[in-house]
Amino acid sequence: MQSIKSRLFLWLTTRSLKKMAQLPSVEAVREERDRTAPKVLKFPKGVRSETTNIAGCNAQWLVPEGCGDERILLYFHGGAYITGSCLTHRALAAQLAQKAGVKGLIFDYRLAPENPYPAALDDALAIYQSLLEQFPNAQIAFAGDSAGGGLALATAVAIQQQQMVMPVALALMSPWVDLTLSADTHITKAPVDPYFPDKQRLSEAAVDYCVDTPLDDPGVSPLFASLENLPPMLVHTGGREALLDDSRLLIEKVRSSSGQAELKIWPQMWHVWQAFCGHFREADESVSELSDFVSAHMT
Repeated sequence: MQSIKSRLFLWLTTRSLKKMAQLPSVEAVREERDRTAPKVLKFPKGVRSETTNIAGCNAQWLVPEGCGDERILLYFHGGAYITGSCLTHRALAAQLAQKAGVKGLIFDYRLAPENPYPAALDDALAIYQSLLEQFPNAQIAFAGDSAGGGLALATAVAIQQQQMVMPVALALMSPWVDLTLSADTHITKAPVDPYFPDKQRLSEAAVDYCVDTPLDDPGVSPLFASLENLPPMLVHTGGREALLDDSRLLIEKVRSSSGQAELKIWPQMWHVWQAFCGHFREADESVSELSDFVSAHMT
């Protein structure tokens, strides 16, 4: 049964998103998200935050008590490739890192429309290469939500193609992996999705990110990439979201390529409800399961 607190936060989320939709520009949305997220989302006690710059990107180390450099969780924030930052997602990244017992790193990749594809992917690859050079003996896992989940997957595909050392695991939350928006749930789930009640926002963001790159290019829509020889993958998605089929189709394709992939659908949850970890049961449980998955693949 859905918890009462989650019902409350769904109502608050829907109300907040309707207000944000009235903002006049993407810059205003970015500023509002950066301002409000740290006030609403719970940054866990016992985690130290250290601002840094890696490969030209602003970043933050998220260091739980007692964690060293031998296990690292690289977090890819969401925001449809046009918004999002360390400020908006560091609480969720820190919750995952703390529960997994690993050192976390979240970074600001370049955003569209100012910096379209492949800027975000180039930044992610540069960050990962820097981590490999700085911590050659570390085990590194990826986690990401929404567009960040898609970027994490696209980065893993590029790493595999370039024959680099692979991350040990992928923990993804409602990943956006098909920018063509062709899946059925963009229609069937729209009436119950507070984030994407129609295709307009995602469609505009996809165009801003891709510009002249085809929407089905594997670099922007990794669902259409070769998904062989990827790390073990766990995906959590909500039953109330337009991106539900992105997760279903991703898992089907990975499994058809003989990969190890698991999907858990939370029937009453919405897009990236895990951000509210510390506020209600379903968010806490999802983050704990994703963290356990990460930890289990780090020896």
